[in-house]
Amino acid sequence: MTDANFSRPGAVDLSSLSQEGSGAAGYVTTVTEADFQALAGKSVQHPVILEFFSPRDPNGPAVSSALSELVNAAGGKFLLGRVDVDAEPRLAQ
Repeated sequence: MTDANFSRPGAVDLSSLSQEGSGAAGYVTTVTEADFQALAGKSVQHPVILEFFSPRDPNGPAVSSALSELVNAAGGKFLLGRVDVDAEPRLAQ
């Protein structure tokens, strides 16, 4: 912390902890057939939402953005796996 005279009872200085990148990196992931099982394994610890999307859908980016915002706002209470159905047709079946 920058203020050496900070003295709030019970306060914990977390400024020395390393900052991770965007929360999206931890809570939102693109899923391929190769890593689908790994994401399924995470569902034992956290609820996992799968978003099946197509880049051809004109409304897709808005839906994806809304889902990502919800997941990040929840702070890891649940995870979002994004499956591109055009690139991963076997997962879409």
